Amino acid sequence: MFCPQCGAAYYEGFSRCDECRAPLQAEPPPHAQRITFVPVLRSGNAVELAIAKSLLEQAEIPYYAQGEALQNLFGLGCMGSGFNPLVGPVTLQVDTVHLQQARDLLIRFIEPPRPVLKVHSQKRRPGDSTGP
Repeated sequence: MFCPQCGAAYYEGFSRCDECRAPLQAEPPPHAQRITFVPVLRSGNAVELAIAKSLLEQAEIPYYAQGEALQNLFGLGCMGSGFNPLVGPVTLQVDTVHLQQARDLLIRFIEPPRPVLKVHSQKRRPGDSTGP
């Protein structure tokens, strides 16, 4: 059994790809080529994952969310942390062909913004001490 989208091979008895959710077929797809997926984003934040998936889909970048199907497997759900502590956060993976494009799209998630330091100026009044 083979996934027509990602080309993953499955044992007899499986009916859907665990990652793509596509119905499996008996023969490998004719266009199937070996795709190497690499992590591009790891997060337990459901909102962040939804935004990242939306951006990848809009750019027509193939991806899969590793660990997403396991989040509720053990009955613990996300436990307030954004992910199941037994299986960890979800990892979005893309093929190496689209890696740089995906990184460019997801840069705000991959490299968090640096904190902005605010400098507060304080006006001095006549007669204020200058301190030690």
